[in-house]
Amino acid sequence: MSVIRNIFGSRYRTLATLTGPRDAIQAVSFSVDGIFVSASGYGGITIWELATSSTVSTPHLPYDPKNGSHVYSSSAWLYFEGTQKHIFIVGNMAGQIFLWSFDTHQKVCIHLVQSQRVDSDNTHQVMSVDVYEHSIVPGSAGHIVTSTDDRQHLVSVWTLTSDLQLSRVFNVKLPVDFIPRIVTFAKGTQNVYAFSKKGGSFLQLQALTGELAWVKKDGPKEMHFVSVDERNDCFAAWTGQRAEVFKLSNSEYVKTFENEVSLVGNTKQVIFGEDGTRLMVGTDHGLVEVFGVESGQLLQRLPYHRKALVQYVTTLTIPSAHLVAIAGSTKGQPADVVVFKRKHHAPRSHSTSGHKDDNLVFSIPITRRGLRLVAYLLICSAAVYVLVWHLSILFY
Repeated sequence: MSVIRNIFGSRYRTLATLTGPRDAIQAVSFSVDGIFVSASGYGGITIWELATSSTVSTPHLPYDPKNGSHVYSSSAWLYFEGTQKHIFIVGNMAGQIFLWSFDTHQKVCIHLVQSQRVDSDNTHQVMSVDVYEHSIVPGSAGHIVTSTDDRQHLVSVWTLTSDLQLSRVFNVKLPVDFIPRIVTFAKGTQNVYAFSKKGGSFLQLQALTGELAWVKKDGPKEMHFVSVDERNDCFAAWTGQRAEVFKLSNSEYVKTFENEVSLVGNTKQVIFGEDGTRLMVGTDHGLVEVFGVESGQLLQRLPYHRKALVQYVTTLTIPSAHLVAIAGSTKGQPADVVVFKRKHHAPRSHSTSGHKDDNLVFSIPITRRGLRLVAYLLICSAAVYVLVWHLSILFY
């Protein structure tokens, strides 16, 4: 059984091609349990239900790619288990975040919950959005962190209650030479990591006050995108021309991944997947590369169906599958999201969002009957091969 699973489940295979965005995508995200996929960018916001590949009804947004208020640059999802509400959080290029909510059972009625200014003058990009926990148990609040590239280089932390009340915990101005390109929560403490786009600095802020816990200034000189894996004490960064991994505790260089040559000086998203064993890297060549973190070897290329920049990627692991979504990011042309899956045989657990992932298109069980059929076909193929070989000897 394990051999057959390795043969048919070791590579990512295309699950769905999701269409609709009219322009370049800047952020792609999965909801909890992979029920929904979102794409945000110059063409506005599109959300799909993954099982059907159909778009979900959302608030009307004008198509205006030259207006920062209508260009969306970062996103995240969280889910309140008690009220069964998905919350989509998205930031634009005019210093605002928006929160959309919809009921799990309706799925077609998304409405605006909150809009909030997060920079000093409402004119600068929300560079990064992260949530502390994706699934919120009853009685707890969600935690959101944002960063902007305005003059004050603000990092903000917010709480969101199950009745959708948004409150600011703190708002911190970072030094003028620290551009907080990526912010993310530290697991277990709710402290906040921030990585500067240039200069080699990264730091941690205390959870309740935003006071500086520590700062390191010996990281890579460019960090256009960062993914953190605390469990393995490392972070991956796109350093301008390549993806590299460093120790989180002391900035020690670990490894370089030999990726496709970068033709455009834009960000290429890097993100850990499969419990930190894989690194996904965006490219300018119509594909995303999948590397083994330990070996550093290229394991697979995930193709986009036309020539385009494919700079943004996200991952999600659920009990039945590893999922990867890649997004077209060439300005001025329609963009799609392509979702890939690879089988995952973790112990089954209850879905936190109230869905059984058996109902999803990426959960197809391997049955005993199917395995017997495959074994029978393999035996028949071997028998035919032996027969042909003997006949060839006789008639030679």
